[in-house]
Amino acid sequence: MTSYDVIIVGAGPAGSLAARRTAERGLKVLLIEEHKTIGLPVHCSGWLNGCPYTEKLVNEFGRDKIITKVDRWRVWTPKGEFAYEMKFNGGYFVDRVKFDQFLAQKAVQASSQISIGTKVIEVIKEDEKINGVVVKKKGKIQKIFSDLLIGCDGSKSIPMGIANKSGILKYDKKKERKYYPGIQVEFLNMKDVEPGVIEIFFGSIFDKHIANAFVSNLDEEGHAMVGFGTYQDYLNVKKNHPILKKRFENAQEFGLRGGLYALLLGEALKTGVLSGLMLCGDAVGYHGIIPAAISGAMAADIAVDAVDASSFSMETLQEYDKIRRKHPIAKAKLGMSFADLPEDALNTFLKEQGEIFNKEMFKDLERFEYESSQKK
Repeated sequence: MTSYDVIIVGAGPAGSLAARRTAERGLKVLLIEEHKTIGLPVHCSGWLNGCPYTEKLVNEFGRDKIITKVDRWRVWTPKGEFAYEMKFNGGYFVDRVKFDQFLAQKAVQASSQISIGTKVIEVIKEDEKINGVVVKKKGKIQKIFSDLLIGCDGSKSIPMGIANKSGILKYDKKKERKYYPGIQVEFLNMKDVEPGVIEIFFGSIFDKHIANAFVSNLDEEGHAMVGFGTYQDYLNVKKNHPILKKRFENAQEFGLRGGLYALLLGEALKTGVLSGLMLCGDAVGYHGIIPAAISGAMAADIAVDAVDASSFSMETLQEYDKIRRKHPIAKAKLGMSFADLPEDALNTFLKEQGEIFNKEMFKDLERFEYESSQKK
């Protein structure tokens, strides 16, 4: 029988950091990744929001690998008018594939085992405790047991992943969570790209559930990533948006990626644990690379305590819920969602109060830090 102290599902930032921290403290760890290559498919632009925790990760990752520093936030109204621009400690854009692979490599160097191309098809549950997973790899089905399971399998976790399979959603305060597709188009030769600027465009031209386009300006060669609700949004914008259609005139699509996104950004599950289970990152409702990474580090520390005490009950693991709910990641929202506001009202809000709203958001983001109370 194959058994581990901890099985971690998902080798993104949350999963790899959790694997590294638990392995460094002597636990027997297995990190499972569904895809055959760490970091692929790419899930986002690689924005690490500015905060002390980001600085630690970037120092280790290598500052020479930064694509650009982010220092400005620019917002446009639904009418295509400039609303405001503000300077802020925006952090950095990094190559997401290289960043994810770096974190996974560190986990392996810390003695975590890793299994790529491995899909979790079932959660093993006995006497109300999660005891491992059933996986499929190269056509073969296998049971793998563990004292603890940490689910870091992204936004899909709630509709179809570990969160769904484990039964944890019976504790969810929102009985019906709606998920919608989101895409990101990578461009080369896009006009008017200003490195280090993040731009938000609002308007009814975009999918009604997302209601904006998120533009990450990467470098002076016209390299940018633009997030939309749907591909149809992109086609509509390319043809009809007063500003973006001009930028897209000679732009070349260089990459297209998509996924599932929660309608209400920043609304985490109230309960992120069961007996033998903890959820991290998007799986528990924390969007963004840094909030995911911090939640993974928190879960790792609780996992070490649980293994030391040989106690894996829901009551024991609820310490993780207490810690994450008190942390700034539980308050901050990495995004602006005003899908229900009429365009005229949104136009007025952005011009009169938008900058105040963003300043408060940035205050929360800049407080992201986490120090373990444990000794290595």
